[in-house]
Amino acid sequence: TAEHRSMTVLQAIAALNTHRTQQAFSVHPHTPTPMCTPAVIFVDQGSPPRNGSVRSALLRPAWRHALHSELRGLLNTGAVEYIRRANIPADAKILRSGVTYANKTASTGQVVRNKARIHVQGQQAREGVDFEPEHVSSPVVDRYTLRVALALATQYDLIAFAIDFEQAYLNAPLQEQHLYMTGLAGLTAKDEQGHDMLLRIRKSLFGLPQSAYNWNTLVVQQLVDLGFKQLKTDPCTFVMWRPG
Repeated sequence: TAEHRSMTVLQAIAALNTHRTQQAFSVHPHTPTPMCTPAVIFVDQGSPPRNGSVRSALLRPAWRHALHSELRGLLNTGAVEYIRRANIPADAKILRSGVTYANKTASTGQVVRNKARIHVQGQQAREGVDFEPEHVSSPVVDRYTLRVALALATQYDLIAFAIDFEQAYLNAPLQEQHLYMTGLAGLTAKDEQGHDMLLRIRKSLFGLPQSAYNWNTLVVQQLVDLGFKQLKTDPCTFVMWRPG
């Protein structure tokens, strides 16, 4: 949604502290974003195209719209940018791009959104060149910690709720400055000579080995800056105590 893309991670976390998060994130899934404002929002109730297939998706209006919206979003947020092949260093590894498709459904089971996600095939990235081997993982909250938190919320009549960051990894900066990938067949831009342009990766795109690490590092730092304390027993749990 537009709110997701315009809201920084810091603002979103701060919204938790002011009990405005539910309102800030309660946007109807059909709301068009500033980067894509079609006259009609298509929703395809059928099965998604086969993952990786661009041609079959382009033949179906709803999925064509989903593909164009995803690519436009990556470009508008600065996650990727077009670059001429001649401007890419000779020793750079050009990674392949990919795409996955999914239907988002309501509680009734009806499809309310067709989602396409463009990613990079990160298994081709070179260790020590395209990513650092110690930056390829991030922790996951312990299920016992979650149970304790829910038990405390029940005992003390607290409000427990969850938020979801749209395209979360793309909020995280990318330290590596020379990562490139191919465009999707049928969606590539052309230069003045009619040659296909490639994409330079500027943010932690889905599929990169370091993306989860970068996102976790960003969230941890901003939560700590807000005054939260990270538990040593569970690095995914943060606590803030207030008098009274």
